[in-house]
Amino acid sequence: YEGLMNNLLKNKKPEDEEFDIVNQKEMVAYTISLGSDAADLMIKDLSLPAHCLIVSIVRGQREIIPKGHTKLYIGDRVIVLLDKYHIDETKMSL
Repeated sequence: YEGLMNNLLKNKKPEDEEFDIVNQKEMVAYTISLGSDAADLMIKDLSLPAHCLIVSIVRGQREIIPKGHTKLYIGDRVIVLLDKYHIDETKMSL
């Protein structure tokens, strides 16, 4: 996650005092439901917006730190770090 934050920060313009990377981010939880396009797909095969990262999956009583080959199942609770301007777009992908 440090690499992701470094990539995001290198785009910061020092002369733009109002630019605050932290205030542009949200952590959002989604549940993979019946009929979801993401059900039975691997993380690497999802069509997520840019600057969107799945940081955790809660499956039953377990937490999974996902990798590209991690498969999503109906009932999974997915925790996503994303630009707050892409919340609706991300929801439609999941």
